[in-house]
Amino acid sequence: MLHTSTALVGTTSAITPWFSALLLELLRWPGIADGNEEYLLADVDSVESFASLISARLEVQSEIYGRSSDIPVYRYPVEWPHRDNRCLRVVQVQGLMPASSDFGDGLEGLSVATYRERHRNHTATLLHLAHRHIQARDAVLGPQTRPRVDLVIFPEFAVHVDDQDLMRAFSDATGAMLFYGLVGATTSGTTGTVNAARWLVPQRRGGRRSWVEVDQGKWHLTEEEGHLGVSPWRPHQVVIELQSQRERPYRISGAICYDATDLALAADLRDETHMFVVAAMNKDVKTFDSMVSALRYHMYQHVLIANCGEYGGSTAQAPYDIEHKRLIAHSHGGNQLAITVFDVEMDDFGPALRAAVPPVTVMKRVKERIGKTPPAGLGRRR
Repeated sequence: MLHTSTALVGTTSAITPWFSALLLELLRWPGIADGNEEYLLADVDSVESFASLISARLEVQSEIYGRSSDIPVYRYPVEWPHRDNRCLRVVQVQGLMPASSDFGDGLEGLSVATYRERHRNHTATLLHLAHRHIQARDAVLGPQTRPRVDLVIFPEFAVHVDDQDLMRAFSDATGAMLFYGLVGATTSGTTGTVNAARWLVPQRRGGRRSWVEVDQGKWHLTEEEGHLGVSPWRPHQVVIELQSQRERPYRISGAICYDATDLALAADLRDETHMFVVAAMNKDVKTFDSMVSALRYHMYQHVLIANCGEYGGSTAQAPYDIEHKRLIAHSHGGNQLAITVFDVEMDDFGPALRAAVPPVTVMKRVKERIGKTPPAGLGRRR
């Protein structure tokens, strides 16, 4: 009687909310709760009309297929309240565990009881600090409606798979969706562990709360990951689609560290998403700074990286025309525990694409463009 991807297969499956809704309607049983949803099969009264429904879905999937990286792209729509100021409030959490020295005994060493206790306590402390940071900010800038923050990003390998209770409790306390790297992730059909990051998105309907949980895999592995026995795994690209009754959807996608350097992935997402987030554990901070400076323009959207505190370098940037606005947040320095809160203007590089509006003339020629001139060939529509 449960048709979500998590219930059927797990967080690594490619069962989208659309397919779950289709199964729910095909297998509907008397007495099931009715949330007044729009039904997929409302106009289906024959085998032919059902075939047309499936064909239309396949056509939509074909249009957004990642042809450069040769992987399917799946949208996960969620109902999300948009703030009156049209901003997304984002938190970057830069923790200190695990450190590079913690991998000396392989990935298995991160699951040893003594280390697990330290890592879980560190995760809980980080979440507590982030929550108090948000509370302190609200105390000065005024109380905020839920969600108090919209998106919280953590580094690669930041959270053990057995600590999901902490992440759900933090999401309930803040109302935020989370994107965080996993330790100990596995999937059927793949030997050993995989490197994955989890999207944990609360979905509230009719006074009830459910979860959209789906994992984003990593395909391009580093040499160190090869020695650790990590297997490449990225069968699809996940796009979280924030829907509102009044506005067009705002789409966010993520990658894990080295995958963000794949230009094929950036090309596939440029006209699909409005924000690109990266969970990283990267010692070459200078190279990633340069990469973000390039991606923010070529993808023409906000690019956010949460790196581990051992190396620092968590950053958020966007291709604004005024130079001091391009760097929204940046945490430099080694062994730095950092929690950064900032707002992202949704309309600048989102569906409205306000940043690409041509400059206007007021009395004399004054450049008023919000963002830089769009890159050649940008196909995303305003």
